[in-house]
Amino acid sequence: MSLSPFTLKVESELKRLASITPGGEWDPADYVIGQSKSDLQFFNLNIPTVRSILKNNQIFPKDRKPHDVYRDIQKMWFESKWFEARTVSLIWLESQSLEFLISKQTDFIKWAKLIDNWAHSDGLCNFLARIYDTDSKYLHSVFTEWHTHKNSWYRRISMVSLFYYSRLRINQPKFNIAVKYILANIDHPDYYVQKGVGWTLREMYNVYPKMTLDFLEEYVKDISSIAWTAATEKLPKNTKNNLMKKRKA
Repeated sequence: MSLSPFTLKVESELKRLASITPGGEWDPADYVIGQSKSDLQFFNLNIPTVRSILKNNQIFPKDRKPHDVYRDIQKMWFESKWFEARTVSLIWLESQSLEFLISKQTDFIKWAKLIDNWAHSDGLCNFLARIYDTDSKYLHSVFTEWHTHKNSWYRRISMVSLFYYSRLRINQPKFNIAVKYILANIDHPDYYVQKGVGWTLREMYNVYPKMTLDFLEEYVKDISSIAWTAATEKLPKNTKNNLMKKRKA
């Protein structure tokens, strides 16, 4: 498949940066541990270096309209096989307005088909959470389907997007919806699904502390060790110790 001029330009700049960046600073395996293996190629660039591309006026001229740039970054998402090139697409979207993101939400559901690592998964969750916070109707129907989907990344996205991050949300998701998604995945074998279960519980505690603690107590022996570590890392020490006693009993 021939690549678009924009994608070729970004990949060429990433290759140039990789040639002048000292090795050993970052390990791409950090994003593909557990049971998931990414099919992408890696330039082994750290994220700050990747972000620097957006300051390159030859690639991202300041006078280009967002919708025109979006056509290019969407093409790159689907045609590039490089982890960092797709990351550039996600980073560019971070700075776009909520209204712009809402107008593209049906596109992002298609983007999810290519997710095969937690960094891109959570990058997408960032935008989906912002949209869900304001305009949840469409995404709620998507997440309702995804939380039991055969694609484990869909399952993770449906949970993580609810409270990404809870302190940034205005209209918090309903507790019962989050619990429904968690219970559907509490014994799922995938490492990143379990991390998603734990991370979601951690953020739920910030919004619904008592109800979340009650849930943790009720399912204290059912939550996997992977999810448990993430779910309890921010709990008060005494609370965490009491839960651990019940978990070990």
